[in-house]
Amino acid sequence: MVLSISFSGGSWLGMCYYLGCMSYINTYIKDDNIITLGASAGSWASLGIQLRNHMSLNTIKRKVYELFDEVGKYPFKCEKIINDFFDDTFRDIDDDVIQEIGQNLYISSTHIEITRFIFENNLVGNISSKEELKTNLIRSSRVPGMVGFSKHNIDGAFTNNQPIHDENTIKINCITGFFNAHIYPSEFINPIYFYRPPPIEKREYIFLMGFNDTKKYFEKNPLFLQQSTTQ
Repeated sequence: MVLSISFSGGSWLGMCYYLGCMSYINTYIKDDNIITLGASAGSWASLGIQLRNHMSLNTIKRKVYELFDEVGKYPFKCEKIINDFFDDTFRDIDDDVIQEIGQNLYISSTHIEITRFIFENNLVGNISSKEELKTNLIRSSRVPGMVGFSKHNIDGAFTNNQPIHDENTIKINCITGFFNAHIYPSEFINPIYFYRPPPIEKREYIFLMGFNDTKKYFEKNPLFLQQSTTQ
């Protein structure tokens, strides 16, 4: 069975929770052909899984926390900061790697044309260059105002918050399990962190929750753990 994992949107809170999920998956799921899908914050998590053989999770985590510090308590029009974050974090990843991982990576974004009443989802795959990857990640994350403004592209969560590969896709949601998510927060997380990054004292709490919730799911559903140990 092909393992596919979907990460929903979730803004700053999602990035923090998903770092914990990624930490468990990258450490314990030894499968080089995981298909990952995501919207908004989830698209970055999907990328992090695909880069597991090329970047350490600790490096990604440190860079994300630095991003949190840079955007500050009240993020507004952060697109340039996020653009620079991408360039700095992934500067040593070349297009050959992107072409390789792009076969298993899918990013949800929303295409709009107001004059033609178009408001539709684009699920982008087969990404083959770093520039194409950056463009689609930012499109997927473009919460109007908070990240930036565009006439034609906004956050992918508006039209497909939880993209799936097939009926067996493991769905991870940083908000709730009400939408049939398999992995979701086991404790309440203040929703204010959708609008501003968690302060330093909350980050490890949310990160560890993501790790432990993911661990709990895979220990109850050990098929993919068993597959990993036999590869």
